[in-house]
Amino acid sequence: MSKHIIAFDANEVLAATAEVNKLAKALQGRKLEEGDWTSLYCRVKGAPDRGWSNLPFRDYLHNGVGIEFKLLCKDDPSSCIGKSLMHPAATRTISFDENEPAADAMAKVFSQWGAAIDEFEQRVHLTSPTGTVDLRWGILLWASDHSEFLYFEECLEKPQVKDYEAIWKEGNHRGNATRNLHIYERVTGKKRFSCTLPRNGAKLQPYFDVPDVAHGAHIFRSEKGDALPIFVKKSDADAIQKLFPDLDSEDAVGKLVDFWKQKN
Repeated sequence: MSKHIIAFDANEVLAATAEVNKLAKALQGRKLEEGDWTSLYCRVKGAPDRGWSNLPFRDYLHNGVGIEFKLLCKDDPSSCIGKSLMHPAATRTISFDENEPAADAMAKVFSQWGAAIDEFEQRVHLTSPTGTVDLRWGILLWASDHSEFLYFEECLEKPQVKDYEAIWKEGNHRGNATRNLHIYERVTGKKRFSCTLPRNGAKLQPYFDVPDVAHGAHIFRSEKGDALPIFVKKSDADAIQKLFPDLDSEDAVGKLVDFWKQKN
């Protein structure tokens, strides 16, 4: 069962709110990337930003805490509270035989997944001043218009075969027959993982229960402004930044417009 964690204290919520407003302005309509959230999170936590990596378990490692961030774009993030959501990929570095019984395939998947978590734990341990290690998922749901962000964390633990059961599931996707490994939690009956076949590029796809605010969800709504995105050449953007190094892009463009009005 999901074990949710309160990610931010009261002061960090205030800092994150300000950072989200800055981020929403800076994005100017482009897609939110994991690197954007990783940098924001590091600033809020006062942790060094080591840069984002596409490799698994590299997002946040500081003072014995390791977090793997996963982002999902949702039209209305807060409406997802109470739902179970699947992320398209936790890892692509697994293999198993699709012709073996589902339970055997699950055991192989969990063995490889567990080894990856063990390796993550070892690296996080090196950052711990006390020797304790805290591994987490960090899940961010974000609206495509950047009006709302919902973030929560839950414990990242190695799944035990005895706690789950697996079945092969036949289906159809865009007219093509599909077959995936579905893994369910015995106690709740909830689907916790699905796994695509190795011949299609095996991906382990975890499911996350979205908590309410009382149990760990942090909801951020960016301030509404009257700014619209504009597009300029990279060279022009660099020149504007050099002219106004202390201003964000919105205010810098405003300055240029003011100069143009004065001349005309």
